[in-house]
Amino acid sequence: MHGRKIAWWMLIAWTLILVLPAIDQQGKGSVLHPRKSVTKPMKPTLLVFCDLQCDWRLDGDVMGDIDVGGNAKSIVALGQHLVVAGTKNGIDRIKKEIEIKVVGQTDVKFALRAVRDARIKAEQTPQKNNQKDEPEVDVVPSIKLPISAVVAQGMLLEKTIPDYPAVAKAMGITGTVVLKGTISKAGFLKDLDILSGPPMLRQSALDAVKHWRYRPYLVNNEPVEAVTTINVIFSLNIK
Repeated sequence: MHGRKIAWWMLIAWTLILVLPAIDQQGKGSVLHPRKSVTKPMKPTLLVFCDLQCDWRLDGDVMGDIDVGGNAKSIVALGQHLVVAGTKNGIDRIKKEIEIKVVGQTDVKFALRAVRDARIKAEQTPQKNNQKDEPEVDVVPSIKLPISAVVAQGMLLEKTIPDYPAVAKAMGITGTVVLKGTISKAGFLKDLDILSGPPMLRQSALDAVKHWRYRPYLVNNEPVEAVTTINVIFSLNIK
């Protein structure tokens, strides 16, 4: 009888030794730890409003349509951005440069209705003619009037004597160089051409005449350009 009790207690002891660790392990596994909440980082966003049905663009990219009084949202990067909104017919458009400095939502509102109404009003308003009646003025035709060499000689104010070429003088060459030119409204000669004369004397005559000064030729008390001929005489008898 005594031996049975000892065997019985030994069986209970071994049972406890085998079972208690399992129960303890199971208890540890069932412990619930509180879950830590993870906060997602915020990103900068752009919220665009339109008071008319419009399409909008962000930095040149087509973003879509917005209904009347609606809005559209887009994630953007920090920095400068160009936002454009326009009516569906493409006539009325508004551009805005937006600088995103902080993380969060930035609102951009487009008042397209006011732009459209202002355009329609301007188109319907008749343009006033601001031009005043001006008196008629007799305009002198801008033509070159031909005058004789004698008339031009009487208008001469300043005259440069041409140099006699040494070779031509040594060879006894004389003659008259005939030039053609235009007396400007200011009295200067222009568009000079050589018509005739001894070849060795032509350049000397041309160099001198281009510095001559005339009194302007008047028509109805207004200066006009006059075309004339100039005779430059080379003679060995003139000292």
